[in-house]
Amino acid sequence: MLDSATYNTMTNNRPLRVLILARVSHDSSGVGRSVNEQVDAGKEWVKREGWELKKVIRETGSASRYSTRRQRAEWNEALAWIESGEIDALLTWENSRATRDLSGYTELRQACAKNKVKWGYGGTLYDLTQRSDRFRTGLDALLAEDEADRTSERVKRAHSANARAGRPHGKAIFGYRRIYDSQTKALLRVELDPAEAALIREAAQRYLDGETLYSIAQDWNDRGIPARRPQRKHHRGGWAWRGETLKQMLEMPAYAGLRQYRGEIIGEAMWDAIIQPEAWHKLQALLHAPERKRADVWKIRYLLTGVARCGYDGCVGNVRVSRNSSKTAAGLTHYQNYICEYGPHCSMNMKFLDAIVTEHILERMSRPDFLESLHHVEDDQSDQRRDLMRTIAEHRAWLDSVRERAAQERNLELLFDQERRVKPLIDEATKKLNRLSTVSPHVTTLAQAPDVREAWEGLAITSKREIVRSLLEVQMFPAPRRGAKGIGQAIERTKITWKHTL
Repeated sequence: MLDSATYNTMTNNRPLRVLILARVSHDSSGVGRSVNEQVDAGKEWVKREGWELKKVIRETGSASRYSTRRQRAEWNEALAWIESGEIDALLTWENSRATRDLSGYTELRQACAKNKVKWGYGGTLYDLTQRSDRFRTGLDALLAEDEADRTSERVKRAHSANARAGRPHGKAIFGYRRIYDSQTKALLRVELDPAEAALIREAAQRYLDGETLYSIAQDWNDRGIPARRPQRKHHRGGWAWRGETLKQMLEMPAYAGLRQYRGEIIGEAMWDAIIQPEAWHKLQALLHAPERKRADVWKIRYLLTGVARCGYDGCVGNVRVSRNSSKTAAGLTHYQNYICEYGPHCSMNMKFLDAIVTEHILERMSRPDFLESLHHVEDDQSDQRRDLMRTIAEHRAWLDSVRERAAQERNLELLFDQERRVKPLIDEATKKLNRLSTVSPHVTTLAQAPDVREAWEGLAITSKREIVRSLLEVQMFPAPRRGAKGIGQAIERTKITWKHTL
């Protein structure tokens, strides 16, 4: 440790050139008073010692291990000044104002020692080329990191406890409003916003009825419905609502009155559901169904590409389109085949396979009992969905009771043991719930048409593909011999399996 007189002697009486780094983790007021107080204290130190102030850097943000160099632009600027040779000392309010991470301390110590820059805080100037000063600053850095870790653990415990109590976290959710105590500012309750909740229900029902998220978003924009939050991305063309925004919202367990923590639904929330849990789970099955995956709609031109599968032994590939030509008496004839995406395992004329699959669907959907069979499937799925949801709720209730008992008996081993046993059961039931398929709304709409065949012809290719995917599994197999042609051999080489008992 050095006093100013000793240091001035070492630098041939040249005034010490100083950089002040002031940092505060959060500045919610926007005033930055704590940072300004640190700067004022640093300037007072510089004035008292007769040093030369070269630069002041103000930083708002975390300096713990949970931050990154990219996030700490001001920290990087301070290191650049140390490396530049234009300063003789770095001043901070205290050790932790520079960094709360040992790796950050090591980086600073090495930079200061290499460039003969002192580090001052708490009224003391440290020479990091000296063993004793490295020990003292290192000890302070270790204590600063430990305090940051303790704070992080406290915050995580609080978040976990709030989540298990069903309390909200983060920004208010569209459709709800939070009511706070006017004096203490404590959260009293979360209640529905009638107008916004009605919009959520509308979006959910319209999607369940077969509308696309894009069309719903476009309608909301046309109606002038305000965005859930102020827009910050100008490239969106002024659109308040987009399809991906609605998808993100409808995926939220909060709308089913469920509390999520770290990606896992852990129980009921303290607020009422806007969408009933059973309807919400049905919504998830639709949102994440393979036929609903986002695609470049303007590029989709074929009925069965990526839908039908290769039936060659051991192959798991889907089919794609291959363009071909052949010489006939009339000249060169062009045609298209479906072939395996992984190799020349099998090939079939595209018109043949499209016709076989289409007729399979339309013949069954034209029967008078199809709608009744469809309703039986949906009722059966609803029963399965309710049973799985009840199972998950029972497992969670059991874990909650174990937590209370473990807290009373101070027996964490009891809790850990039951979590190891019960959580896999919850995960398995949740997977089954997510895998429970839902018949596409387009199927119901088509089945209710007066003339199913005529209605099919009027559908977009994307709707036709969704119907096929929702109802059938299609496989095509290699030809038994070379030169096998005609729709008859195509029928023999095609296997169609109904996904539901219809």
